[in-house]
Amino acid sequence: MSLEYFALSYFKEKKIRYYYEKPIITFPCPYCSSEAKMISTTTIWHCGECPEKGNLQTLITRPDPTEDTVYHPLKERKAIRQHVQRLSKKYGEDLSPLLERIDQLIEYHQNKEKTQV
Repeated sequence: MSLEYFALSYFKEKKIRYYYEKPIITFPCPYCSSEAKMISTTTIWHCGECPEKGNLQTLITRPDPTEDTVYHPLKERKAIRQHVQRLSKKYGEDLSPLLERIDQLIEYHQNKEKTQV
């Protein structure tokens, strides 16, 4: 079995919220709760805020996983779209131009983030 499978299984079993965009798994750092990133094929991870780093083994041996969450842009996008659609139905207004602008803004930031990596 691949290390990727073990890493994802660990996050699911421990109920640690994560965001997976191949090959990067983003999760809360177990030491400072900031955003940490793991390469799924090697399970090597590092925190973007504190100096902590390691691999899947260092996470497994850590006794208490954090309860914090990581911002998941696709879930947030879906929630925003659903909320705007409910408002549209409730007030009878066409809010599709607003949804298009939100989508453009999100795509802009996603592309900007990819070019910085």
